[in-house]
Amino acid sequence: MFGTTSIRMAIAVGSAAALLAVSGCGGGQDFESEFDALIEAEQWEEILARVEVHHAEGVRDGMLDFAEGLALLHQNADAAAEAPLDRAVADDPSRAPRIAAAYAELARADREAEWNERARRRMARAVHFDPDTEAGPLTADAADWFYREAKDYASALPLYRRLAEELPEPVDEHPLYVYRYGYCLEEAERDDEALEVYGEFLRRFPAERTFMRFVQWRAMSLRVERAEALLGTAQPEAALDELAFCLASDWHLELQQQARFVAARAEEARGDLQAAREYYELVVDTGSRFGGDVVRRASRRLEELGELGVH
Repeated sequence: MFGTTSIRMAIAVGSAAALLAVSGCGGGQDFESEFDALIEAEQWEEILARVEVHHAEGVRDGMLDFAEGLALLHQNADAAAEAPLDRAVADDPSRAPRIAAAYAELARADREAEWNERARRRMARAVHFDPDTEAGPLTADAADWFYREAKDYASALPLYRRLAEELPEPVDEHPLYVYRYGYCLEEAERDDEALEVYGEFLRRFPAERTFMRFVQWRAMSLRVERAEALLGTAQPEAALDELAFCLASDWHLELQQQARFVAARAEEARGDLQAAREYYELVVDTGSRFGGDVVRRASRRLEELGELGVH
């Protein structure tokens, strides 16, 4: 019995003879013509045999990587296909859409065959190579793969934008799409847009509970960070505007406390020491239920204001 390697080596011997006949002394082959014809004919085993011959001769070329990767992919050796396909695109970015199309076609076939996990992974790879790939009903699956498994928020971003804008079925996934779209924007340091998306979530899904706590946490965290930055550039009024959302929130006591402390500092910066004192007192009073460094800092500042005669 011959294994796959033995069979491939036998093919390689025949391919080597054919290559020598075509190329004379073995130099100056037109790899594009040679392998494009084989790819069109879906001669995957022949492609791998010829690539093996070229590699044995010490030849390294992006077209060899491209052909080898596609052949391995079509033989369901996805893991082995990744490195040569990545090298092929690094060598010539114009190959990316062809690779994406191959992944997408296989992903759709997998979905029809109910090989859902492989379909999900392959469509994600298609989008990786070409973000304009039409993922269709696999859009959410590809987005989820990037988001949860690859932690590749940049690649997940355009997919979740599409999902958040189109809101396809099922309806109960809509809050997830919008929340993850906002988070991907945040990871891309597009905080203004992220806050807009979080605000849209709050308006659209006011009674939602699964993702509401995450949206509130992220929106409040961003606004406290922005308020602190504004305070650091002597813009107390703008800082207080940022904090208004947090100060009115019933969520996340820790962030409420941080917002109150920053608001107190902002009031001090604008010269309203009485308003500052009221915020510091609220931090300290709430501290009976929630302690921490912010409570100690507020208490210390209250003592200092008392020494200044502010009561």
